[in-house]
Amino acid sequence: MKKITLRILTLITTTLFAQNQGDIAFVGYNGDGNDDFAIVTFVDIPENSIIYFTDGEPNASGNGIIDDSEGVITWSTGDAVILAGTVVTFTDIGNDTNPLYGASIGVIDRSEAGFGLSVGADGDNIFATLGNPTTNNITIWLTGIEVHDNGRPSNFSQTGLTVGENFLVIDDTQSKDGGQYTGLRTGKTISEYKILVNNEENWTTDTSNGELFVPFDSTMFEMTTLTTNVNVIEGLIVSVEDQKIITNLGEIIHVRNMLGQQVLNQNLVKGIYIVTVKKGNKFFNYKIAI
Repeated sequence: MKKITLRILTLITTTLFAQNQGDIAFVGYNGDGNDDFAIVTFVDIPENSIIYFTDGEPNASGNGIIDDSEGVITWSTGDAVILAGTVVTFTDIGNDTNPLYGASIGVIDRSEAGFGLSVGADGDNIFATLGNPTTNNITIWLTGIEVHDNGRPSNFSQTGLTVGENFLVIDDTQSKDGGQYTGLRTGKTISEYKILVNNEENWTTDTSNGELFVPFDSTMFEMTTLTTNVNVIEGLIVSVEDQKIITNLGEIIHVRNMLGQQVLNQNLVKGIYIVTVKKGNKFFNYKIAI
């Protein structure tokens, strides 16, 4: 049995069990076919979180949407922490009978038949929220995307979102059928990424075929605010034994490759991995090289 001590490249972050405006952002959309979109998270999302997506417009109170018959998707994130920088894709959200309907992480429930991303004459929008829009229980409007520039949706000011910071506006021609963020994914801070992602100049779009962007780029975002000298687990040793990552302290929750994809912690090949270690009620994410 061969045991090798691994080199820890970076301590990435400690999970914070909170979500605020701008903690996620849209990085792709497709208004053709059965509609698709993708988001990136800039914070670790705790296991078993619930996030809602709606194409409805905010109501006057800012705690729900004007028309409850508009679409709502409920995203249950799953039983593992989703690491900051991870891209999550939502496929065929306009047709829940399609075999490809679903999310790349967790599961979704399309609670209303009207959900879809229209790119016709009137354009459309999608908001992400904490709290159910159809029951007037929204506590935070996390982010949004608008596929036109006819002015903001009704009661937009009630969301507290800001264009270019945590809300993205795509074009003023109402004819961009699809697009995705094609800017930097390395070497920037979280604050810098938020500005880059929410600026259409850093996107590639198409006026006739949104399907060109599917599947979306799922490459993980790397944050330069990461540090190696705080929030460490004192005395931690990470090793590989029989092509499996092990640790002398805490519990390994999951292992991801550099595309953000969760992989089985067995038969690992040479490469760089992100390992989530839980100790007590805190999560520590380490980038390691085998």
